[in-house]
Amino acid sequence: LGFKLHFKIPAMGTVAEQEQEEFAEKVRELGLWEHVKKGDLHLIELDAIEALLALFEKDTQGKGDGFYTFDELEKLTIVEDLGLLEEDLRALLAEADDDGSERVTAEGLHKAMTEGETAFTIAKAAMFGLDKEFKSTECTLEELMGYLHEEYDRSSNLWSMPQTTLLFIIFACTASMHTSVSEAFNTQRVFNRLITGSPNLMRVRSRSSWWSWVENGFLHNVMRQDDISPENPDPDFGLDTNPFPGRVAREQQIIGAARFRRFYTEPSSCGISQDLANMYDYKDGLCSKLGEWNNLQTDDWFLLYHEKREVLEERIRNKSAEYWFDSNTTYMDIDTFTYNLHQDLFSLQSIRTEQEDGGFMKHRIQRHESWLGNPYSSWIFVVPDLIFVAILCNMFYGEMKELIPAASNGLDGLADYWSFWNGVDWIAILFGFFVSGLWYRICIQLYNDIPAVLEGLPTDALDYYVFVNQTYMTPDAVDMVIDRTAYEEQMERIFDTAETVRWWHQLCRYMAVGYLFVLMLKFFKAFQANERLNVVIQTLVGSFVDVIHFFLAFALIFTCFAGAALVLFGHRMTDLSSFSGALFFCWRSNVAYDDIAAFPGMYQLICFAWYFGFQILVQKLMLSILVGIIFEAYGTAHAAAGSPPTIVTQIVEGVETIKLTSTFVDQYYIICELEDDDFPAHPAEHVTCRSLRKAFAKDKMTKINAEYLIKEASEWGQNRAETYEPNTDDGIRVVSQIHVQSRRLLNMSENLKNQVEDQYGKLSKEEEKAKLNKVAMVESENLSGIPIELAPPETKNMQIAADENLMPEEILLRRISELTSQIMNIRQDQTKLVQQTVDEMEQQKFAIQEKIMWAQQKITILTDRCERTEIGVGQLRECLKGISVDLLREMPERLIELEKQLFEANKPVLSGSADASRLERQHDLLREQVDKLVDKAGNSSVDMRQALRMVHTAIDKFGKEIPEG
Repeated sequence: LGFKLHFKIPAMGTVAEQEQEEFAEKVRELGLWEHVKKGDLHLIELDAIEALLALFEKDTQGKGDGFYTFDELEKLTIVEDLGLLEEDLRALLAEADDDGSERVTAEGLHKAMTEGETAFTIAKAAMFGLDKEFKSTECTLEELMGYLHEEYDRSSNLWSMPQTTLLFIIFACTASMHTSVSEAFNTQRVFNRLITGSPNLMRVRSRSSWWSWVENGFLHNVMRQDDISPENPDPDFGLDTNPFPGRVAREQQIIGAARFRRFYTEPSSCGISQDLANMYDYKDGLCSKLGEWNNLQTDDWFLLYHEKREVLEERIRNKSAEYWFDSNTTYMDIDTFTYNLHQDLFSLQSIRTEQEDGGFMKHRIQRHESWLGNPYSSWIFVVPDLIFVAILCNMFYGEMKELIPAASNGLDGLADYWSFWNGVDWIAILFGFFVSGLWYRICIQLYNDIPAVLEGLPTDALDYYVFVNQTYMTPDAVDMVIDRTAYEEQMERIFDTAETVRWWHQLCRYMAVGYLFVLMLKFFKAFQANERLNVVIQTLVGSFVDVIHFFLAFALIFTCFAGAALVLFGHRMTDLSSFSGALFFCWRSNVAYDDIAAFPGMYQLICFAWYFGFQILVQKLMLSILVGIIFEAYGTAHAAAGSPPTIVTQIVEGVETIKLTSTFVDQYYIICELEDDDFPAHPAEHVTCRSLRKAFAKDKMTKINAEYLIKEASEWGQNRAETYEPNTDDGIRVVSQIHVQSRRLLNMSENLKNQVEDQYGKLSKEEEKAKLNKVAMVESENLSGIPIELAPPETKNMQIAADENLMPEEILLRRISELTSQIMNIRQDQTKLVQQTVDEMEQQKFAIQEKIMWAQQKITILTDRCERTEIGVGQLRECLKGISVDLLREMPERLIELEKQLFEANKPVLSGSADASRLERQHDLLREQVDKLVDKAGNSSVDMRQALRMVHTAIDKFGKEIPEG
């Protein structure tokens, strides 16, 4: 029976809870609660009230129909998230109860919810909120989390500023040292001047003129073998003025030879009619340069700088005659690989000539790259790299300290951890390691690959031949000293390795540029620690949406003007011959008067209209709008910042905070534990010093730590308590509530007016009675001692007529005077009664507060005792862990047996002595302690239940005493 009852009762409770949940769900589905939450109670209609009351049972025992009892309607108090407090609901029911019968109707409840005092209070609270009292000893969990997040972000951003600054300086130093920017620029400038000298490559427009430039320009300026001048016109004395073969601009030594490489495709079908194809190309109707651009073939040819000039010129003429640079050639590259001993600098230069489909030849001095042969020639160059890697490791360690606790809380913790600025930190770390890895990859090539391909290159034997014979070499002499085929194969490997190094070195430079922008974002994150610096970030954030919309309009207008410039000037001006060039040209706005004057008269008007329209609309108006948007966002951000401390003051305060909180529990650990969705450390919304210490008892949080956090969180919440500023909608709601209250007062005034008019009507009816009692009134006045003179009949009739005219007013004034006196007396009595009531309420309030304080003290004492009891039970449980209670109960008997054995063994010595009695007393005392210990072990759970029952009884007794008081 007990077994069945044990399972039957929970089933009943489950059904009741399910019914309550279904009832609450039906109540929440009603639309009137949205008006309650927004404070729009005046929009609630009678149908909504009737739909609400339809969920309750009517009062069938009372008189009348359509009434609902308070007991039935108080079921609403168990429904959560209605936007209505329990005391507000009770106040509404009280206002809806007109006769005090604790029953309401739909009309009465609707009137109370739309016109009552409680409705006005609810609307006011919904619009303006209620003032909150902040205490330094307690706060809400939301305030604590807000303070912890802001303080942690502020401190981490503040201390990341010097770290980011040091990282930026070190990276800038290492990048400038390892990339040798200044030396590379000087080398590039030397080769540009040699190539654009006389004759100038940029003026070459045909293949024949290109071969002419190679013979007269490239050989003369780059592969110098003499220095022909008026003082030395004989080329045979070239070694006197240029004593080092293959030396360019006195310091750049050519390695091996210069390589000519052409990229070409095979002729293919033109895709047009055969007649047009035969007319266009005489070679079997095929067209050139129609192959796949990503499947270009290459053909290489080398010029050795050791051979005589006439030999090199003959080779160039032969290649020109062989039609080696033909119509199928897409690109033609001239590559030179040089080394500067003084700067320890390798340089790879490429001159590319591109044949466009329109017949124009475009020349590009591109892909010039220089790198150090030994970047770590001294240990000093290693120090910046080590510092850079150490900073990255420190940043990685700091992020892992945040990531691991967040990951321990599962996916929710990771979701809380990842933010935009944490992403910036990880990009800075991983990007830094990636750039470092690229540089170490380049170092492996510099110290392994380059020396390996240069090893065994017989340039020293060729140079020796030139120096010994004091002349450059013929082809036979070259073949006698080296194997030309093997030499060219090795030069092919050298150029391929140099191109690989160039590709990795360029990639490293580009990544370094990208990393600088990542560090810029790191600086933006650090700026958030100080409001003065954060104004820049807030300006960008505040104007972002407006700027994006502005650029949409600006791009449309600018693109239209660029397209117009392409159509107007593109066929005459090189910079405007393409759409991309037109965009860039319009951005610079370099159209001059001479450019427009070259057009015909009517065409000039169109050009002038374009120019002035572009200047006014784009250059002046649109850009001024952009500046206005930025300044507006800056003013808003600057005004919101107020007068924050300077960065120096903030650093000093940060140092003091670190000293104060050095022994506290880590803030980020506290954040992760509080944000754990599965097992939050502090699930309660209300936070006190005691509850916070209890939540982090395993971390040994000190009282000073808890008090500091709660005090700072309370101040944080108080500083961020918003002052509500009503908008137009709130004003409408207030006006509607005032209108409702005004109508209510008008109704009250109308009722008072009707009562006065009714009173005046009663006075008119009593007028006849007053006339009949006139004589009695006169006689009563005579009896009171007032002399009266008798008049003749005519005079008496006239006096009665006059009295008849004045009598109603006199009577009304008299009644009003009496009513005023009575009202004044009643008001005085009410004032005295109110004062007495207030005094009694103050006394009762003071007495209740004393009892509450006494109860809080008792509860605190009981709580401490319960905690101590829990700790004692835990300690006792740890002490008795693994000990059998039965063996412990047998311990006294065993001690008695042991005592008897000892007594018998030492009987001759202890007999009749004081030691025997002392030993007996100690034995009894030990036995009593063992018995107590056994009782505690056996009855610890019973004692705990009894202690809790006593606490519960004391609290119930106190709860009954408060209403009685």
